[in-house]
Amino acid sequence: MSCCPVTAEPARDAAAHVGVMKKVGNTNIYVTGPATSKAGVLAFPDIYGLDSGRTKADADTLGKLGYAVVVVDLTDGDYLENTDTLVDWFKKYTFEQQFGPRIQDAINYLKTEAGAERLISYGMCWGSWVGATQTTQPDPVVLGHVSFHPTWIVENILKGDGAVNNLAESVKVPQILMAAGDDPDFVKPEGSVDKILKARADIGAKSEVLLFADMNHGWVHRGDMNDPATKAAVMKAWHAAVKFIQTNCPVNAVVAAAVAAAGLATTLADISHAEKKTEDHHEFVNWSATHECRPKNFHVPETVDEVEKLLKTYHDKKQKLRCMGAGVSPNGLGFSGEISGKKDTNEALLTLALLDKILNVDKDKLQVTVETGYIVGELLDKLRTYGMTMQNVASIRDQQVGGICQAGCHGTGAGIPPIDDQIVEMELVTPAKGKMTLSATKNPELFEMAKCGLGALGVVTKVTLQCVPMHCLIEKTTVMTLEEIRKNHNRWLVEYQHLRYMWIPYTDTVVVVQCRRVQGDEPINEKRFPPIKNSEKVRMEAPRKLYLKLTKGKPAPDYLDWSFTKLRDKLLEINPLDKKHVIRVNEAEKQFWKLSEGYRVAYSDDIIGFDCGGQQLVEEVSFPCAGTLDLDFMEQLLKRIDEEDIPAHSPIEQRWTARSTSAMSPASSSNPHQVFSWVGVILYLPTAEKKAREAIKDRFMEFYATYRDFMEPYGATEHWAKIEWPSDVTERQKMRDRLKKRYPIEKFKKVRDEVDPHHILSNHIVDELCA
Repeated sequence: MSCCPVTAEPARDAAAHVGVMKKVGNTNIYVTGPATSKAGVLAFPDIYGLDSGRTKADADTLGKLGYAVVVVDLTDGDYLENTDTLVDWFKKYTFEQQFGPRIQDAINYLKTEAGAERLISYGMCWGSWVGATQTTQPDPVVLGHVSFHPTWIVENILKGDGAVNNLAESVKVPQILMAAGDDPDFVKPEGSVDKILKARADIGAKSEVLLFADMNHGWVHRGDMNDPATKAAVMKAWHAAVKFIQTNCPVNAVVAAAVAAAGLATTLADISHAEKKTEDHHEFVNWSATHECRPKNFHVPETVDEVEKLLKTYHDKKQKLRCMGAGVSPNGLGFSGEISGKKDTNEALLTLALLDKILNVDKDKLQVTVETGYIVGELLDKLRTYGMTMQNVASIRDQQVGGICQAGCHGTGAGIPPIDDQIVEMELVTPAKGKMTLSATKNPELFEMAKCGLGALGVVTKVTLQCVPMHCLIEKTTVMTLEEIRKNHNRWLVEYQHLRYMWIPYTDTVVVVQCRRVQGDEPINEKRFPPIKNSEKVRMEAPRKLYLKLTKGKPAPDYLDWSFTKLRDKLLEINPLDKKHVIRVNEAEKQFWKLSEGYRVAYSDDIIGFDCGGQQLVEEVSFPCAGTLDLDFMEQLLKRIDEEDIPAHSPIEQRWTARSTSAMSPASSSNPHQVFSWVGVILYLPTAEKKAREAIKDRFMEFYATYRDFMEPYGATEHWAKIEWPSDVTERQKMRDRLKKRYPIEKFKKVRDEVDPHHILSNHIVDELCA
């Protein structure tokens, strides 16, 4: 009796992934997704282990959908390279002795460390059998199980023919099985497992067995994605799996764009082409879980024609339809507003997650034309193959191209404009005028307004971006004082392609990160550019020592595996709003950075992004620089923070850009030489506990009110993805008046009336601006 068909997909090398390995109890697990989430996923690998094909990459994608995900090492690394000894290997391990305890370690991690309140599982091949067996336990914990190309035949191998039917009768939670054409008949539709599950009064209605007749066993994570048929089948399988997971174990972090971001493509066809007729709502929250959106209608068009039809339909009905990006904006800029009179129900949303293709690369002009559902990180990877890269990127790269432009996002570098100003040409689909092409010579006035259009002037379906040749950067990280910076600052702005300051409140410390391009045949060696000399153990000594003291010598078992940013979250979680406690944490961070000085050399897109830390509340403003105004701003801001006893978390990040020609950019200016400084203040949300998070949010809004008052004399204005309208009516009007002084609001409203007379694309943020 054989487990894997001879036609099964071969073993594949591990695909690119972003999670980390941890040890919890006696078990190694691959961890990915947010640090904390209400919903967790247990994933079980195939016989080739955790590095088999897309095993880790698929887990990463579920993590980007908001789930805390762990892939469990069920055999402590003892996996197979071939199937010659397969049956003996099966018999070597038992659920009671090996799998059960290791799964329990993973469950404990998800519930305690990640704060998950509900769990679900999935498995690949042999792992699907392990997961199904887990659901037969007295308390299976999980709410459902997904079996990709299910190897439930292991039950027969170990216990005799027909045992698989007993397994189907014993599972205690809903199941979905997705069989390949070469899988056994009993795991296919109308097979014995399907019939048993359908007949179950408790779980039958929620269980399903699907057949992918043209696929071979293992195709979901080991199949060749360059083959169109395989890719389509993978899309269909994951669509069914994600729907099952979200139905049985919902999480308020379902961002369809993230599906495209990590290659777990989904057609979402049943949602894409028609409004849902049930009372079900889709649920979205932004990355930091500070804003949520529950639209009843959610559309995922696959073509520009479908976008046009959707906009026409909603335009004719005079109903709202907001286009969202990847859902990472701190203020939920891409979310639709609430329907008047309907609590917890939002207007319709659409995403361009499936419009994610590169349409043209012009290597001579260094330009790329791309659909705007493309994820920035993936675009950077693809551009490398052409010897090109983007001029700049923001701190993270999970955004969609459309969102990063429409929100006016930026990187750092006094000679580089925000990303919206890197658009050479764009395609805009409007409710009233249909599809339009915009550039400096085609509809130029609308072009300058729509490049940073806040998603309110039309749906941007493609853009041509001006790129630069791929290049390496030399990054230097040092720790300085304000006095030291003042002596060199203006020179550094010109000398360095990228410059970033990270101010640590209540200390005399500024972390200075300088980047310049490698010149021609410039020799690169450790003597000229010495890397960080201290080991991680040495660098982490101060924060770990503080953590051990605050936990009274009883740390989490895996605390030595934590990154600095995660350890900072854990320290702040102890008392995030106590100024004295925050000062202690900031002092520990100061020591960490003092021991982290050094150089590194890498490609530009690997250098200019950085780890922003965990979930957070952030407010960032932009203002034009002149003389020492940017440093004076920071000196006075830190004094104001101290005077008002604000428990300011670290760092306060300061960056610079050139001006933008986009009319609605926070860095908009008619002066081509104008430099803008961007300063972001922050409070982390290091806990999943609701009352604690609400308290942090309340304190942050007080902080924000102070910041608004402080920044006004500097001519500063908020980043569009971070602006929050105050609840007080008087304060809202003051903000509106200030924004009208900064932006051509009346012109913006006139253009909006022309292309979207019913304002269907605007949400509460834009409507408030235009009130």
